[in-house]
Amino acid sequence: MLKRLKFLSLIVCMLASLVAVVPLTASAAGTIVSYPLPSIYTTTSQYTVTADSTNIPVIDTSAVFVNYNYCNFSFSGTTTITITASEPINTYNISPKALGITATKSGNTLTFTLSSPTYLIVKINNLKDLVIAADALETNVPASSGTGIYNVKTQYGADSTGATLATTAIQNAINAANAAGGGIVYVPAGVYKSGNLVLKSNVSVYLEGGSVIRGSGNPSDYTTHFHKNSLNKDGTWFIYTETNANNIKIYGRGTIDGNGHYMRNTNNYLNNILVPLQCSNFTVDGITIRDSGGWATIVTRSNNVTFQNTKHFNNNELDYENDAIDIQESQNVLIKHTVAVSEDDTYSFKTWDVATTDIAANWPGSPENQSNVVVDDALAWSRCGAFKVGDGVKQLQDGIVVKNSYVYRCWRALAVGHLYGTPAAQNIIFDNIDVEGFWPRSGVHSRWFDLSAKTGPIKNVVYNNINLRALGEVSIMKGWSDTSTVSGVTLNNVRVGGVAATTLAELKITDTNSYAAAPKFNTLKFEAEGYNLSSGVISYEASTDGGLDVGGGSNGDYIAFKNVDFGSTAKTSIDLKVASANSGGRIEFHLDSPTGTMLGYWTAESTGGWQTWSVKNIPLNAGTAVGTHTVYVTFVKSDSTTVANLTWFQFK
Repeated sequence: MLKRLKFLSLIVCMLASLVAVVPLTASAAGTIVSYPLPSIYTTTSQYTVTADSTNIPVIDTSAVFVNYNYCNFSFSGTTTITITASEPINTYNISPKALGITATKSGNTLTFTLSSPTYLIVKINNLKDLVIAADALETNVPASSGTGIYNVKTQYGADSTGATLATTAIQNAINAANAAGGGIVYVPAGVYKSGNLVLKSNVSVYLEGGSVIRGSGNPSDYTTHFHKNSLNKDGTWFIYTETNANNIKIYGRGTIDGNGHYMRNTNNYLNNILVPLQCSNFTVDGITIRDSGGWATIVTRSNNVTFQNTKHFNNNELDYENDAIDIQESQNVLIKHTVAVSEDDTYSFKTWDVATTDIAANWPGSPENQSNVVVDDALAWSRCGAFKVGDGVKQLQDGIVVKNSYVYRCWRALAVGHLYGTPAAQNIIFDNIDVEGFWPRSGVHSRWFDLSAKTGPIKNVVYNNINLRALGEVSIMKGWSDTSTVSGVTLNNVRVGGVAATTLAELKITDTNSYAAAPKFNTLKFEAEGYNLSSGVISYEASTDGGLDVGGGSNGDYIAFKNVDFGSTAKTSIDLKVASANSGGRIEFHLDSPTGTMLGYWTAESTGGWQTWSVKNIPLNAGTAVGTHTVYVTFVKSDSTTVANLTWFQFK
């Protein structure tokens, strides 16, 4: 967990480290940090953006991305965003709409305020969409020199103009930090043209705001790692990890630019930009990853991986098979507070084998099951799948959670596709997701929901608290045989026009067959790992009961679930499935705050172990569980030990 610093200490640190290259503005409202425009990029003529009085460069992506431009800055406190368009503003939209951001337009300007880190897509008239990535201030900026710092420019002579290859200099810095037992490779503002880079154990790479590690675009600068049969092109892992590496971090406000659109279309060669491969404890925080020729970020056969505050930008018009983020055969993965734009899937979860999967031929190790993958607070814009499990399910996929997230536009919003392999895709949760609209590939039918079991089973899929502003065309829920079925589907509080649906027809889920069991509606059963809010030391873990459970809850910790609709008839009891090796303490259920109206509580007792599960039933206080509320599950204990693990609860 990142350590919090006092505000004054933060400003002193940033002034010392960044003032030479980064505009920093402080006011009574807060602090704004704008980053210098790298020399290989230009600003758009369609918009200018300011945060308070600070100019934020809007990067023109016309040559690469076609449909959108973007900008990035960091701030604290509250800031006023002013967008000045190149023409009078007649219409506008600020997404995610679920955030309820209101704006004022006047002539060519649009003004609104932000008070927390937010990723937005703003549409004005028929101009290109504008992605605004407003990050929190950095709290972990290292010094650019000193003990344990390996500066690629000042110590290793890397060319920061992009004129000559910096591959050797950057790799030498990584190697030296690794040989010393660990250190920080510092990449100052500038452009660093590079071939393949290999990340090694105990090395952090800090990308200063305004820095770009950019692919050279020349296949001769790379090792060929795979052949993509569907595109008939060779490809490379641009930046990847040494086999069995451990404890690697990439962070900052800089950019990794694959230059993939150019290399794919000019030199017939693909790249994956970032490939954590057969590694452990891999973290990416705050950077931008842009312009891949193939799947951009592929987390493969790795465990304990975190991506947070990351921006993933790809062409979203021309280049098929350029997924933004693919999680493959990995365990304990958290993707939190991210935005992704791509033509192909934005967030996808796959498992493969070696014998029949072209891209997997050179992956180290053996095929692995995938489990405990959580996506939390993500914004997706795709012409294909926004959030998709599959289509590759050649190994078990168990415990995939997507929650607190937003679909701007796509072809398929929330999908599980079983097209390759026979193992199960199971225990999958889509929770608290807002679907705005669709923008499918030419000739295909848009749909918000897709469960297609063609080669193996799909089991136990929960859709909870889903707001559908659009439904698309006909959605699919189908199996293909007695061994390729769909079962255990639950639709809780899936709203159309603000009203919870009670039939498949209301949701346009009409392409079904007898190999798909009828789903359950509005069961008031909640998987603990699908929580929408939390406080304290709450952790996910694989459960022997299947899927994930929530652990670590000790005194004062809580998890919360939004938009729980009890209906007009008060519920009278709760079933909860718990496991504990301790006795003492309580799990309490409250309305609308951690200490709000008490619904009821369970007095904790040992069940025989932390994975020995038992269903408990507790009564509810009369007349309390009625209407629509946020339900808080609060852990209470007189000491600091864990109360219990929780896998689900259900109101009755």
